[in-house]
Amino acid sequence: MIELGATRLVLRQQDPSCAYQPAELLKRSEGTLVFGLNGVFPNFLVRYDVAIFFGILEYVHHFKRLMTWLPTVAQRMIFSYLVADFLSDSMTRQQSRGGNDFSEKEILRLDNESGLEIETNTRWRQEAIFLGYFLEKNPTWTESTCESTI
Repeated sequence: MIELGATRLVLRQQDPSCAYQPAELLKRSEGTLVFGLNGVFPNFLVRYDVAIFFGILEYVHHFKRLMTWLPTVAQRMIFSYLVADFLSDSMTRQQSRGGNDFSEKEILRLDNESGLEIETNTRWRQEAIFLGYFLEKNPTWTESTCESTI
């Protein structure tokens, strides 16, 4: 799995049988991939089983560009998003998070346009947690191995 926005490296301890790759804007540990989701995206040599994002997609300036890149990164995706529907005051939302301001319906539309099939969409506090998979994958990619189930 790759955790994008791995500030606290929490997922590292969750499943020792699963290969874990942290990625963050700043180097948080040895082996952390350093890049920002608003900058140049790296080309990975492997395609991860799952990409995980918690609390960072609200800061992405070009959401469609990110969603175009993500199928090259992982087959599955788990992410949280502070949707406009759950926190109707946009000033509070912008103070809580960052730049973009999508409703749940807009997130689902953008996911669908990028080929991400959402399997589960659950509310947690003022956020929505989404789990999905990309419909197409390039057969030349090498899959990483993680025995655990999502």
